[in-house]
Formats: sequence, C-alpha cells, structure tokens
Amino acid sequence: MELTPLWILIAILLTVGFIQLLNWLKRNDRKPAWWVWFVGAVGLLLVLMAVQHYLGTLEEMYFTAAWMGALILGIPGVLLLVVSGWRMAAGKSS
Repeated sequence: MELTPLWILIAILLTVGFIQLLNWLKRNDRKPAWWVWFVGAVGLLLVLMAVQHYLGTLEEMYFTAAWMGALILGIPGVLLLVVSGWRMAAGKSS
C-alpha cells in the first residue's frame, strides 16, 4: 500500500477524531468498558479494509468485486461503529 494523499488525509481525520472523542469522554466523565473500545476498533478496521479493498479492486478494473467487497466489509464495520458509539453515549458516568 502506497502512502497516497487519501491515506494521509484519512490518518489526519482519524487522529483528530480520536482526540475529539477522548476530550468528549473526559468532559462528560464517561469511562467506556474495554469491550466498547474493542468493538469500535474492529469496526474501524473493517471500514478501513473496505476502503482499501474498494480502491485496490477498482484500480484492477473489477467494478462488481469492488462494490461487493466494500459492502461485505463496510456494512458490518459501520454497524459495529454505531454500536460502539451508542454504548459510549448511553453509558453511565463514572
């Protein structure tokens, strides 16, 4: 995988988003359980894998495989991110 401007932008956005998440958790005095972090990390990895698969397969001109792989990896990833975010927002304050 090359370090293209897209991946640099994704890395910057992820860093800024993670810092904002930590600041929000600290401001609202929330301490999510370990499994919430794990579910979020797996969801994020699945979404990043979907992006990589889509771009790589599209470069090889396999359009149907690009969409199918992105959907197969992306939908569960987004669902796991939603569950993780919901648990962080709805969790108890410590």
